[in-house]
Amino acid sequence: MTDTNSQNVTPDAPIRIVPLDRTQVARVAHLTLRDDQTRYSLPPAEALMQDGPFDHFMIGTSDMAVGYFRIDRDYAGHMDFALPGELGLRAFSIGAAFQGRGLASAACHALGPVLAARYPWAASVALTVNRANAAAYRCYLAGGFADTGALYLGGRAGPQHIMRLELSGHRQAPG
Repeated sequence: MTDTNSQNVTPDAPIRIVPLDRTQVARVAHLTLRDDQTRYSLPPAEALMQDGPFDHFMIGTSDMAVGYFRIDRDYAGHMDFALPGELGLRAFSIGAAFQGRGLASAACHALGPVLAARYPWAASVALTVNRANAAAYRCYLAGGFADTGALYLGGRAGPQHIMRLELSGHRQAPG
C-alpha cells in the first residue's frame, strides 16, 4: 500500500486491515486528524509508538493506507467495565484526507471477522467513544457495535459511551 493520493479512495474499494509494527510507522505517518478530533484520539504515528499490550493495525484500500487502530489485549486489566479477556479497540481513526467517504463504516464492518480470526479466545471487543463525538458513535453502531447503556467517566475529554461488539457471530465454522 502506498500513501497519499486520496482522490481515488471510495467506500467501493475493498477495505483491508493489515497488522503493523513499530518499524512501519512510515506507513501511517501521512495520516493526520482534524484539529477537532485530536481531543478524542491520538494521531496514528503517535499511537503506534506508545508502549503497552497493543497490536497495531493499518486500515487500507488495495493501494493506500487510510486509517489506523490498535487492539489492547489487556483492556480488562485497566478498564473496570471490560469483561474478563475482552479486547479493547483504541485510537481508531481515518485520516482527515479520507473522511466523509464511508471508509470508517466499512472498516468497522470489517473488524468483526478480522478480530474473531486473529483472537479466537476473545468473546468481544469494547471501546469508549465520547458523547460529543456523534459521527464516531453512529459509525460504531453501523459497524455492529452495541451501546451498553453505561458511561465511562474517566476520559480526558468528558463522558464516553461504552460500546461492545460480540465476536462469536463473526467466527467461521471449521471445515
